[in-house]
Amino acid sequence: MRVIISPKAEEDLAEIWNYGYRKWSQQQADKCFSLLGSDIEFIAVFPNLGLSIENIEKGFFYKNIASHRVFYRIIKMEKIE
Repeated sequence: MRVIISPKAEEDLAEIWNYGYRKWSQQQADKCFSLLGSDIEFIAVFPNLGLSIENIEKGFFYKNIASHRVFYRIIKMEKIE
């Protein structure tokens, strides 16, 4: 399944990297960013592992990744956003 990163998600990911860089180091920010990317790819392979938030937003799921929460939706079982 293909992953589409929304513009808002790109901003969030950049802020996560910047926070890690400011708080720890570039190496730690890169490591965290890489782990997030790997886990997002894992969600693409197993999208139904996330928890539904149907009662809040129709068609959306979320998955906790470390101290972050990734929200996504499945589009035609071909890609997630």
